[in-house]
Amino acid sequence: MVTRSELQKKYKLKILLRGITGTGKTLTCVKIASEVAKRGWKVLYLDHERGSEEELMKLDDKTLENIIHEDFKNYQEIMAAMKKHKTEQGDKLKLIIIDPMYLVEMTRLSARDAYLDQGYYYLGEKKVEIDNKETFDLRGFMYQLGTTYQMKLVNEIVSCNQDIICTLMTPNKHETDYDGKFSIVFEMFTSWVGNKIYYKAIPKKMRGVDLNAIPAIDEPYKKLLEGFIKKYDAVGSPSVSLDDMGIKTDNSEDNVEIPGSTPESSQGQIENK
Repeated sequence: MVTRSELQKKYKLKILLRGITGTGKTLTCVKIASEVAKRGWKVLYLDHERGSEEELMKLDDKTLENIIHEDFKNYQEIMAAMKKHKTEQGDKLKLIIIDPMYLVEMTRLSARDAYLDQGYYYLGEKKVEIDNKETFDLRGFMYQLGTTYQMKLVNEIVSCNQDIICTLMTPNKHETDYDGKFSIVFEMFTSWVGNKIYYKAIPKKMRGVDLNAIPAIDEPYKKLLEGFIKKYDAVGSPSVSLDDMGIKTDNSEDNVEIPGSTPESSQGQIENK
């Protein structure tokens, strides 16, 4: 008979954070990465824009030892990095962050690069050489390869054994089709009052279900952290006890609190200096 504690350890958090630049997506990712890493687990942080470096530099060396920070240029490099570190780190790899994941644009550019590397494409049964690489672009049926990349990437993300956080700039109509594959979708935004900026989020979806009447959450990273901390307190540490690290252990058989399932949270603000 399966126990609630066993289910806590198996449950995977699949988070999608959407929003324009400056709405706290990367801040949220680094805060959660820090909590997982300081418990002794490995975190793979794939950073396309290298926007996390400033926040990561605020962490202590011991925590940073467990965060694998890499950039990427295309779909192929994401897939290769995930495969490599899953193999190398094994069960110690618990969290993968892709920040940001330009799903449609990135996979289409990756498909274009794949055709250029190949040097030709097929038009029906006819092999067509690519003569001018400077002007070559996808057309018609060629977009199918980008669509295939999209599906492979999303399926890899949601089916892997690690927790996942993906961030997106304001998505286009195609990217919103993938919301249902994530357990939680937050729409991130900021609100200014005088010289103070408030980080907020609207919970958009929970396990594929639209949330239409949920009010905005203040400081959403705190709400997400609640769920991650509770989960990883239940999971424990691969090397040392939580008591040794000064982390309070909750050994109760309570359900894992799904981040964002209860919108109430304390007010938070950051002084703009």
